[in-house]
Amino acid sequence: MKKIVSLLLAVVMLFCLTSCMKAVPKDFTCGDMTITLTDDFKETTHEELELNTVCYEAFDMVVLIQMEPFAYELGLHYMSLEHFTNLVWEENYDKLPSKITVHEKFRSMEYTYLDQEDNQKYKSFVTTFRGAGCFYIIQFISKEKDYESHKDTFLEFANSVTFKQ
Repeated sequence: MKKIVSLLLAVVMLFCLTSCMKAVPKDFTCGDMTITLTDDFKETTHEELELNTVCYEAFDMVVLIQMEPFAYELGLHYMSLEHFTNLVWEENYDKLPSKITVHEKFRSMEYTYLDQEDNQKYKSFVTTFRGAGCFYIIQFISKEKDYESHKDTFLEFANSVTFKQ
């Protein structure tokens, strides 16, 4: 009887331990946009990042958020999300992006690239959004070999994006 109780206690403790280690949703705000990631993500800075770019990193995923304020380019305010997304696609043409997919709140494309510094292949799920004062390019990145296991999570993160009214 003591062995059964001990075994049950061990199972309960293991269950509690593993459930406590699960990532918890956490909101991150950038400009007028909020995205829900998990508490595994931490904001990081890198010198090579462009101005108006924010980076969130977790163990095996990176989220890059680039803001393109309407004030930076004449006429950008009048551009549609579709037109802006086509420009992003053209900018990444050398990476052979997939066709653009239309979602309810955003547009997306995927591409693979080789990072010359670490000689690793990465795959990026690139999304575009239109906020009140700028366009957002949000890239969800993982190693190519891990991409398929993260794709649903990336889509969930993208669908969590909201904007202040």
